[in-house]
Amino acid sequence: MRIAQFARRALALAHRHGAQALVYGDEVLARKVGGDGVHIPCQSLMQLTARPRMPLCAASCHNAGHLAHAAALGFDLAVLSPVLPTASHPGEPGMGWENFAELVRGHPLPVYALGGMKPESLDTAVRHGAHGVALLSGIW
Repeated sequence: MRIAQFARRALALAHRHGAQALVYGDEVLARKVGGDGVHIPCQSLMQLTARPRMPLCAASCHNAGHLAHAAALGFDLAVLSPVLPTASHPGEPGMGWENFAELVRGHPLPVYALGGMKPESLDTAVRHGAHGVALLSGIW
């Protein structure tokens, strides 16, 4: 299945259930398939000088500089990772909850915790300043 076809199906499913969906990493594809927004990886984020022209813009962040840049560009939200050890970043210990809390304290954007998250991580994440958690393998 082509990526555009997959994205359209995923968007239709999200919309059918009253949810919005962002396309990861490709603003052109997000527009083409009618995405509600785009999620920009940190490498691409740091090259941007203006916010993508999408209704919703999310940024993947790994440090204070990434978070500050996302805020300066007017992004809607950020995902900060990895908080805990995760299979997607083998060998990295994660920043831990105290470092996460320090990075998001006073930050103007809603920040979601990513990396080693499970549904039961939500309460801990919120206590440390997260707006919520982003799950990949922890939910499947």
